[in-house]
Amino acid sequence: MKIPFLKTRALLKEITSVKYADEDTGQIDNYDTKPSIPPNSVLITINLLNTQDISETRQLCRVAVVMRFWYDPVKQETSSLAPDAAVTRSLAHNDTIDAIYKKFQGYFDDEIDTFSRQSDVKETRRDTLCIRKMVYTTSYIDLTAEE
Repeated sequence: MKIPFLKTRALLKEITSVKYADEDTGQIDNYDTKPSIPPNSVLITINLLNTQDISETRQLCRVAVVMRFWYDPVKQETSSLAPDAAVTRSLAHNDTIDAIYKKFQGYFDDEIDTFSRQSDVKETRRDTLCIRKMVYTTSYIDLTAEE
């Protein structure tokens, strides 16, 4: 499943507000005082949803690309009493989420089929980290058995 991971990583590197992209190995789930990665990081997991044989050694693989975006919110001022400038500043993390959507939704090339957003939810956590979990689906042809 290298193809969808490498493609996702490469596309994220094109988004200037994304400071770091890596495979999700628990960097924002297991830490002492703060995660070892910077805010505005995206952690990637590729999940194989289903396959279809094309030949004895080729499969069409449909995958879920899970991206967990960690952002450090500024002082949150989003109430109806807050000035508009403060609300805009408090919601700035959405600009990166929108940039990820613009980069991925409908993207395809010679290696990978069209990305399609399936969900985008804020994780409920016991710590104070703010995480948005975005899931996109795509497919690719796995040629690993031919190598």
